[in-house]
Amino acid sequence: MVKYVIKKDGKREEFETSKIIVAISNANRETEDKVSTEDMYSIIDTVSKFNSDVITTDEINNIIEEELIKYNKLDLVKILLLKLILQIIVFYLLLIVKI
Repeated sequence: MVKYVIKKDGKREEFETSKIIVAISNANRETEDKVSTEDMYSIIDTVSKFNSDVITTDEINNIIEEELIKYNKLDLVKILLLKLILQIIVFYLLLIVKI
C-alpha cells in the first residue's frame, strides 16, 4: 500500500488520493468523455495498491494513463499528458532561473 510520493524535485510527501481526484476532475471538465466516479475510485485503488509504500509521481502518472486507456478515455489521457508536460517545462524553467 502506498504511503509516500517522491516528487519530481526529490521531495517526499504523504500519498494523498485527493490529489488524484482533483487532477482527474479537472481533466473531466475539459472533455465530454468523462471518467465516472466509480472508474475514478477504481483508478485510485489501483494506484494505492502499488507494490511499494513509496511511489514516484511518474509512476502515478503512468498508472493513471494505463487505467484511462483501459476505460478508452483517450481524450483525458491527452489532457493529462499536456498538463504533465507543462509542469515539467515550468519545473525546468524554475531550475534555470535559480542557476
